[in-house]
Amino acid sequence: MSKVFYLSVHDIVDLILRKGHLDTRVFNQASMQEGTRLHALYQNEQQDGYISEYQLRCTLSQEDFEFNVAGKADGVIFKTDGEVVVEEIKTTVAELDEFILDHGQWHLGQAMFYAYMLAKERKLKQVTVLMTYLKQQNYKIQKKIRQVYSFEELETFVQDLILRYTQFIKKITKFKTIRNESLKDLTFPFSDYRIGQKEMIDFVLETAEEKKNAIIEAPTGIGKTISTLYPLVTLFGKNEADRIFYLTSKNSIKKIAMSTLKMFKDQGAKLKAIELTARENICFNDKKGHCNPDECPFAKHYYTKLVDAIFDALEEYDIITREAIEDMCYKKEMCPFQFQLDLSRYADVLVCDYTYVYDINSQLELLAEKNYESHDFLLVDECHNLPDRVRDMYSIEIPVVAFKEAKSLFGLSEFATLKKILNKIIKDIDKIDIDYSLVDSKENVYILDLIPDNLISHLYDLVTEMKSALKKHSLLI
Repeated sequence: MSKVFYLSVHDIVDLILRKGHLDTRVFNQASMQEGTRLHALYQNEQQDGYISEYQLRCTLSQEDFEFNVAGKADGVIFKTDGEVVVEEIKTTVAELDEFILDHGQWHLGQAMFYAYMLAKERKLKQVTVLMTYLKQQNYKIQKKIRQVYSFEELETFVQDLILRYTQFIKKITKFKTIRNESLKDLTFPFSDYRIGQKEMIDFVLETAEEKKNAIIEAPTGIGKTISTLYPLVTLFGKNEADRIFYLTSKNSIKKIAMSTLKMFKDQGAKLKAIELTARENICFNDKKGHCNPDECPFAKHYYTKLVDAIFDALEEYDIITREAIEDMCYKKEMCPFQFQLDLSRYADVLVCDYTYVYDINSQLELLAEKNYESHDFLLVDECHNLPDRVRDMYSIEIPVVAFKEAKSLFGLSEFATLKKILNKIIKDIDKIDIDYSLVDSKENVYILDLIPDNLISHLYDLVTEMKSALKKHSLLI
């Protein structure tokens, strides 16, 4: 019986084809958001016959595995002369030729996969692949690369990708099989239960099996960490769990959770547990957050090393602590912060801060929308702290004086554009008509019904221009 996987095109192509450096000047949350905006802007300008976000699906088999693959082509064009075009759109703050040189094969792989899926769906003999690159500072600056592929060429390309992906997934599946077998007979690691502990364990197990939500209030000292982790970990042995997230706001609780998981390991459990650490605490670079090959040797060739490093980590460790991540990454010259995030995709238990689930700017990629039902369990330690933390995550405060101070720093002619944009933002804010009778006297807050369109547009311009400046002048900052 085949083992079935539900994947996106990105799951396959990014793993197999992505190479090169880690560079947050080019790939970051802001650039992704701006890229999404420019995608839509570009797509809306296209002529009749252009279909945006074209949904595609196919099923591929290799050995004992069945892969149900889904994805969206940025654009599909059915021309009157019979030509069918699949367009892949990419935006960047980098110089287009440089960006294509560094990432072109990876991007082309995505487009060819979509073209294959479309050709298979429509029984096409050939498909034209159109790669469209847009400059984020001015999306009218474009570069287009067009290539026609036969169905046979596309099929050969995809089959090769699937073969390589299968070799990868076979190793991951082996780890999961060993995990499940090792947890079939896991017993509670102590001879006696504390008062109320057995009741709590049974309640957590019943709630999980019935797929319900629950809030537990229990006295200090009952052993809440082990009483919640133990019943959920046993579900791996029943093949009823995929992942467990243990969220806490305190490093001391993270250590307790990891120590608890080590108890299970000492009993023979073969699960993979990882502790996630904040960037500022684990970064090797003196310039915290300057993740690019010009300023950090641990960013160089990061993606070229990634797949081998993942398997080395999974082979060597079951309980992957901060110290383990630091040791591995220092030896391999890889960014420890990014590596722990990439490695976490293959962990069974993730012990981390609230932000990795609830903060949209820090959220783990593995929490992205899936096209299948997974068995993930979320444990939120001391959840009474969560409302205040979430409010902080989704609130931001930038004093107007900060824009004025920033403007005073850009004296060089090279930063004239930045200075001009800052002037526009300051004027936009000054033009906001505030009814002071509606200002909250306690919080000193005035709520806008609508943010002016000009201000939003100029803030987008500021972020884009700042990314460009960082790319050019990062060594001076």
